[in-house]
Amino acid sequence: MNGKKRSDRRERAHASIWARGGDDRGFTLVELAVVVAVVAILIAVLFPRMNGLVSGARRSEVRRDAQHISAAIELMKIEGVYDPDDTRLGDRIRESAGRDFEGRVTELKTDGGFTYTRQVGGESYSVTYDAATADFTDTVPRDNGGG
Repeated sequence: MNGKKRSDRRERAHASIWARGGDDRGFTLVELAVVVAVVAILIAVLFPRMNGLVSGARRSEVRRDAQHISAAIELMKIEGVYDPDDTRLGDRIRESAGRDFEGRVTELKTDGGFTYTRQVGGESYSVTYDAATADFTDTVPRDNGGG
C-alpha cells in the first residue's frame, strides 16, 4: 500500500507541473514589457560594438591591399622595371601582385611610397606607405554621404 501512495503522489505532482491551471492565460503585459526592455538594452549595448568590428575589418582589408601593392612595387624595383611615371604602372602592379584592387593609388613617390584609398560601405579608407621606413599608416575613414 505504501508503494501505491508514492506512485499516486508522483503522478499528481507530474500532472500538476504540466497541466495548465484555469486562470493561466499566458504572459502578462508587464512580463512582455520587461522582455522587450531587456532585448532593447542588449541591442543598444551590442550594436556599437558590432559596428566597430565591421569598421576594423574594412580597415584591415584596405591595409592588406596596400601591403600587396607595396610588395608588388618592391618586386618591380628588384626587377628594375619600377617607374612611377609609367602610364601602365597600375596594370604592372596588378600583374605583379596577381590580383586586382578596388581602390586607387595616389601620391606615388619615386622611392616606392604611396597612398592607397578605397571606398567601402560609404566610407573612404586610406593607407599611406612610407618606403623609407617600410611603415603603413591608416587614416581615419570619413563619411561620403552614404554613397
